[in-house]
Amino acid sequence: MKKLVLILGLLLTLNSCFYSKSEPVKRQEFVNPIFNKTLLAYSKQTWNTLLSPNSISESPDNFSNPDAHIEKHNCKLLANKQDYIKFLCNVCYQDILIADKINCSIETILYKITEDDLIEKQSFSLHEQEPFSLEYFVTKP
Repeated sequence: MKKLVLILGLLLTLNSCFYSKSEPVKRQEFVNPIFNKTLLAYSKQTWNTLLSPNSISESPDNFSNPDAHIEKHNCKLLANKQDYIKFLCNVCYQDILIADKINCSIETILYKITEDDLIEKQSFSLHEQEPFSLEYFVTKP
């Protein structure tokens, strides 16, 4: 019986050593670090944007005012390439006319670097091929 307990203890010790030496799970980041920067609105209809591999956050200011309204959308990263990233997002906005009403939709959102070094955002509804919205951003220096 003592040998069995000793062998089990040895196996558990070896098992814990194996897992402690394995590489820790790395935080997923974008291939191109430009997508990690704050995207500044290029027009008055666009909000400043912060991207992460699992969300998109939008704010009318520069994310510096803690009292400012921030829209955050949960997303799944579909593509992480050098010149573009692609998300599948659950996008919810509060209705402007009805305070308690929230409108949600599933959208594919593509951020890509244009030839003039802007970041172009294209939003697609779930079953449409053509973007219903185009926005442009510049990155923080």
